Amino acid sequence: MRPHAGIGRATAKLFAGKGYFVGLLDVQADGLRSVASELGVGRCVSVSLDVTNADAVKKAIESVVAAGDTEQLDALVLCAGICREALFDEVALPVHAATIDVNFKGAVHCIYSALPALQRAGTSHIVSIASTTAHYGLPEYPVYGATKAAIRALTEALNLEFERFGIQVRHNVGFTASLLF
Repeated sequence: MRPHAGIGRATAKLFAGKGYFVGLLDVQADGLRSVASELGVGRCVSVSLDVTNADAVKKAIESVVAAGDTEQLDALVLCAGICREALFDEVALPVHAATIDVNFKGAVHCIYSALPALQRAGTSHIVSIASTTAHYGLPEYPVYGATKAAIRALTEALNLEFERFGIQVRHNVGFTASLLF
C-alpha cells in the first residue's frame, strides 16, 4: 500500500479534510507529488525516502514535523510494505530480505524516529497496518505474513510500553500510511 494510491490516498484526503496537516512518506516521489497536489498547498508535505535507511527516516520525520510547525505528531500511520504473492521457493532471497527490511525494519525506524514528536503531543496514536496473514500462515505469503505477525507483536508490546507517554498503539488491517498531525 502506498500513500499515493487507493486507501492511502483516500485516508490522506480524509485527514486533510478534517483539518490535519498530513505528512506523506514514500519511496515513489511522483505519486507523492500527485497526492500533495490533490491535498493542496499548506495542507501537507511529502518526502520521498527509503524506510530501510534509518538516517533518511529520521531526517524525513524531522522535515515533516518542521513543516507542520507544531513540533509534534498527533499520529503516525505505518504501512510501507512489500507483498510478493508466490510460493516461498519461487521468490529470490533478496526479495525476501527486502520484504523483511521494508515491512518490519522500516516500521521500527519510523516509530523510533517519530517517538519524540509523538511524546510532545501529549496524547497521540500509532497505527500499524497488519494483515490477516499476521494471524495465520497463508501459502504464497510466508515472509509477508511473518513480517505482519512481527508488526502485530511489536504493536501490542509498544501499546503497553508507550501508555506511560499517552501514546496509543494499534494495528489495523487495510488502513493506510501517512504521518498525521
